[in-house]
Amino acid sequence: MVQIGRNNHIPRWAPGSVLSYVVCHETFPSLQHAAYASWGLVQGIALWRGAGVPFHHVTRDWPATFRVVYLDEPPTPSYTAIARSFYPSNEPPANRTLYVFGRAFEPAHVNSMASLMAHELGHIMGLRHELNVPGEELVEDWSATWMNPNPRSIMVRSGVLRPPWTVQPSDVVGVRTFYAAPIVEIEGRQLVDFVPINSVYQAFSL
Repeated sequence: MVQIGRNNHIPRWAPGSVLSYVVCHETFPSLQHAAYASWGLVQGIALWRGAGVPFHHVTRDWPATFRVVYLDEPPTPSYTAIARSFYPSNEPPANRTLYVFGRAFEPAHVNSMASLMAHELGHIMGLRHELNVPGEELVEDWSATWMNPNPRSIMVRSGVLRPPWTVQPSDVVGVRTFYAAPIVEIEGRQLVDFVPINSVYQAFSL
């Protein structure tokens, strides 16, 4: 099962899209931090093998669909996440950013970098939090359930599920069937396929 949709539409990337990314290594505290985050992202992508949404790393000055950026603290002081990403869209390039916050390198989280990245990649592919359904504590805004629930999904928030926290076969099947489905709408919300727009990311700014 995967949870899809947000607000008044259901976003996904146009089937057949390749999502390219660039790691802004200059934003990390050290090259070692950047290399470890890059490794975690590669491992996270591998966990989604078979989902049908390919990711491709490009060098620093090449056009990319999104960028990976380090920040010591989230821009919003009350925000307690260890990373943040985005959903499929045609918003400006700066909004297509996978943020890795300082907490991701703390002892409690650093060994889960691959799973953390896999979770954020789920959002980038259009997935919501698994428990984001009516009546649950984690309700945010509207979303729809695709297939059957799995309480061990990678899209369960890391603070809710104890290790091991990893991509489940049902997650992979959920994404693959969601992207292959010729759906037009669910519960009155339109499906919107976005074609990736690649941009050259210059020096980082919020």
